[in-house]
Amino acid sequence: MMDRLLLALLFLLQGVEGSSRHAEDFRFCGERSQTNKSHITYQMQPENIIITIENSADTLKISAPFPPNLVNVPLPDKLGNYRFCLYWYQRDRIFNLTYGRNNYTLSTEAEPSFHFSNPSAPQNRSGVPVLSSVSYAYGKGLRNTSLSSAAVYSFSIRDISRVHEIEEGLRNLANYMKKPTGRKTIAPYERLLRLESDLGQVVFEGESETFGTSTVRATVLKIGPSKASQDLPFMSELEVGREVHGFEVNLPKILFAQMKGRVKNAEKRVVLMDINNKALFQVRAGPWDGNEFGARVQ
Repeated sequence: MMDRLLLALLFLLQGVEGSSRHAEDFRFCGERSQTNKSHITYQMQPENIIITIENSADTLKISAPFPPNLVNVPLPDKLGNYRFCLYWYQRDRIFNLTYGRNNYTLSTEAEPSFHFSNPSAPQNRSGVPVLSSVSYAYGKGLRNTSLSSAAVYSFSIRDISRVHEIEEGLRNLANYMKKPTGRKTIAPYERLLRLESDLGQVVFEGESETFGTSTVRATVLKIGPSKASQDLPFMSELEVGREVHGFEVNLPKILFAQMKGRVKNAEKRVVLMDINNKALFQVRAGPWDGNEFGARVQ
């Protein structure tokens, strides 16, 4: 009886361990017809922030901006159709490929700071066999999206490590203003200017993105050529407890017209800073009302 109890407990613990594994953050699957001996090649391309899957008669080539764990390995000798899937486990930093019943770890340093953008259109090449039954999924929910049969697939990804640095910088600045040192120093103000510069270059999807906390909040707006020729109204609100904090501003088109040294039709950036504390400005100037707003066009 005791042996059975211990065995049952062992199976239970194994089940708990298996269920705790992290789900993949990216998945690409397809079917490959293997008509002759083949091999997998993995290539790191740090200069291109792209994941590429490329098929040929004798090679399944995968490229990504992650350091390699393997470079070139043979695939099973048996010919036929094989189902394969490429997985990225961001929290575990694992970039992995399954091919039939075989498992290949391509990289153990797959940075978690990359997020996905839209995939490029699948490509065909003359005389090159295509992959079939192709689908991909990424992000929350991992909903499968089917793709047409092709020989080459590419997925753009973006490095959001700078976003994490900006968020940390804004949090540190907010913490400083909650408990200022009392010493006369302009270092926090200079830190704010550096953050403002970083915000003007940060990569994000959509037309706007907001960073920070209720104490120090920054919103970045992308301004295309059509919007730069007109006044730009903007309103921001943040609910804190039962109170609503926010501001309204109208940026006149002359701000964009006066910018020099830029390509005429280039995208412009507006960085809006909402600082709900006067501690940062006590050294720089006179009295402030504790809820200041600033905007800069870049």
